Amino acid sequence: MFRPTQVVLVSAILALVASAPAPAAASEPVSPPAAPHIAGTQLLSATTVDLAWFNATAGTNPIAAYEVYTRQPGTTYPGRLVTTTTSSWVFVQVGGLRPATAYQLYVRARDTTGVRGPASAPVNVTTLPYELVPGPPGAATVTSTTATVSWRPPAVSADRIAGYDLLVPAATPTQPMQIRASTGPSTTAVELTGLRPGTTYTFHAIVRFTDGTPRSAPSSRGTVTTALSVPPSPQPGF
Repeated sequence: MFRPTQVVLVSAILALVASAPAPAAASEPVSPPAAPHIAGTQLLSATTVDLAWFNATAGTNPIAAYEVYTRQPGTTYPGRLVTTTTSSWVFVQVGGLRPATAYQLYVRARDTTGVRGPASAPVNVTTLPYELVPGPPGAATVTSTTATVSWRPPAVSADRIAGYDLLVPAATPTQPMQIRASTGPSTTAVELTGLRPGTTYTFHAIVRFTDGTPRSAPSSRGTVTTALSVPPSPQPGF
């Protein structure tokens, strides 16, 4: 037979056991995103290049962003983060490059908790000499449906230039680039018509040479934004 003190002691022990926290479950290991796969490049110029990649497979957490890095092969310098974007399978412009310089480009995925996955396999590019590339197109005059776009000629003798093409870049790797306008050797501006109001357009200029040299690398990207609407006509008497 238990004595009262023994009953109280047993009850206290049972109460302590019941109130003790359950052992913590072992936490699941966090897996990072997989490495993206680069789809391709386009519009390599003296200081920029467009880069596209396939979606990376998410790990434990959803992917929040992609980080694009550049590094110079043959050096001990670490990769440099040049842009962060939420896009994939669209061309993203990588800027801040030096003319006539070799680079490796690679991409890493970052999840919603800040965990980064491994780098993609790098793609190698070499930017073009500055003197062979025209300046980026810019708008001299803009309305809601038209724009006069001009650019700086390259630093070569005028007799080498046969003319210029104004390109619209591809949005994704499966779309082609389009020539929006072409000019003669002495014309570095074109008037574009049939544009949509309140719309931003992207263009690159390319040089055609007379001496059999292939077309130049495209200029850096230039953008033109049309006006929202046609301004009202002035009223009589004003």
